Amino acid sequence: MNRKFPVLILNWMRPENIRDHILPSLMQEPAVSKIIIAHGNPGTIFGIESLADGEIIRQGNVWHIGNYASNAAVKCFRRWELIRKLRQDGLLEEECILVQDDDIVFGKGEIAKFVELYEERKGILITGSGGRNVAYGKYVFTQIYGKCDIAIGQSIYGNVGTICGAVDEIYRRNIPSDLYSYEDDITMSYFTLADGRLQDRQHYSVKLALRALSQNNAVCARPDHLQRRNRTLAYLLGLGV
Repeated sequence: MNRKFPVLILNWMRPENIRDHILPSLMQEPAVSKIIIAHGNPGTIFGIESLADGEIIRQGNVWHIGNYASNAAVKCFRRWELIRKLRQDGLLEEECILVQDDDIVFGKGEIAKFVELYEERKGILITGSGGRNVAYGKYVFTQIYGKCDIAIGQSIYGNVGTICGAVDEIYRRNIPSDLYSYEDDITMSYFTLADGRLQDRQHYSVKLALRALSQNNAVCARPDHLQRRNRTLAYLLGLGV
């Protein structure tokens, strides 16, 4: 197994978090093969003068990708869609990938621990900032470390092939986009399972050292956040095994 892995980050409304904190940190990590910044807002691009939709500009191991149309269409889910496109285009050869939100930065050397966890097969998806469980068909906000039902999207490490297969299945089943656009972590947690049984604790969460960054415009701050998550969860659980 290739022990190096790429990191993908969505840039939308908090470019300073990525530019000033996350990017400098990731560039010091030997385990990171490349850093993919998917820009969803042409008004917040940084490090380059201009970037067309779909364009890729490489600066060493940092890739800037125009991702505007996907942001408008599927919001947060665009990160998984982009992984599939990069694999299909032959641009993503690594076995695993880390998808990280733009409101946390990991301590030095912490993200390399994902590799060991994956090799131990402790989870189909591994999250480094607290997982969540399902109780009586409802989403529970309590943070879980160890085996968990839902790998929270602040940081998810997983197999590229498994992720691509899940995206294919979501589109094949015509899952309503208003469910997975924002609640993409719940949707991916479901469709990366071979049997679709979310309550079997098949994913894994590990408590890594990290620092919280600015969370302005955060999806979790929306007044209907819990309602949306439970609506998505109810739909997925209703699909059955």
